[in-house]
Amino acid sequence: MTALTSGALGQQIIDQVKRLRYLDSLEQVVYCDRWHEMPPASFDYHNQLDGYLAQLRHEAVTAPAVATLLAAAKKSRLGPHRHRV
Repeated sequence: MTALTSGALGQQIIDQVKRLRYLDSLEQVVYCDRWHEMPPASFDYHNQLDGYLAQLRHEAVTAPAVATLLAAAKKSRLGPHRHRV
C-alpha cells in the first residue's frame, strides 16, 4: 500500500466498517426470516447462507488489507495514541 493521506486512510477505514455493517444487516435479515413464518424446508438453505455470511465476515476482518490499514492508522494521526490530551 502506498502512503495515504489521513483523508484517504480514513475513507478506507470507513469503507471497511461499512462492509462489516452491511454484513451485520444481512445476518439480521436472515435471522428474522428464520424465526418469522419461514417454511421448515428452508432451514437448510438458511444454514448454508449463515455459513456463507460468516465466511464473508471472517474474510473481511482477516484480510491482509485490513492489517495494513490498521498499521497505517497507528502510524498516522488517526491512531489512538495521537489523540490523547
